[in-house]
Amino acid sequence: MIIPISGPHGSGKTTLMQKLAGVSNQIIIYPEDRLNLPKIEDNYYERTKSKLLRYHFEGLDQKKYYQPNKVLLVSRCPYDSIAYSAAYQKLGWISSGQLENIMSIVDLIFTKLPENIIIINPSLEILQKQLENRWKNGGKKFKEDNFEYLAAVRQEFELLGKESNFLYLTDEPLEEKILKAKQWLKIA
Repeated sequence: MIIPISGPHGSGKTTLMQKLAGVSNQIIIYPEDRLNLPKIEDNYYERTKSKLLRYHFEGLDQKKYYQPNKVLLVSRCPYDSIAYSAAYQKLGWISSGQLENIMSIVDLIFTKLPENIIIINPSLEILQKQLENRWKNGGKKFKEDNFEYLAAVRQEFELLGKESNFLYLTDEPLEEKILKAKQWLKIA
């Protein structure tokens, strides 16, 4: 089973993946940025399209890593691009036509979106604290110091979290997130 973990910048995706892999030999992690595809930082529309292509190629590559009776955790999936691009549009960073084009690309490339994902979407206050800790240890990532942007992205993930087949985690302590994820994944 391949399970994406999605959420805003700094929500704890990597931490949860590492902790889950550390408590169960049934879990393996797909190496982030394994394919070393180019990153676009300055154009929101082109950035989203490049992310969608990345998720497509990583999805093909992840099948090589998949092992029966194991859970392969992956960081992010097309739902992340859907959430981020909706936030970009609400902030006026892309047009509604560009958002429609992005959704058409999603429909074209991903004939089947992941059916089960884990979304980590802590409150904005906790997200800010986690990001500030990350900044002390390794620097800032794309626009994560823009809290209006993070609030808009967080809101879009909240909407995605209403899907019944998604595990939606918010402000629980890490140990509780691990327990909920293990139960949801049905692993010992």
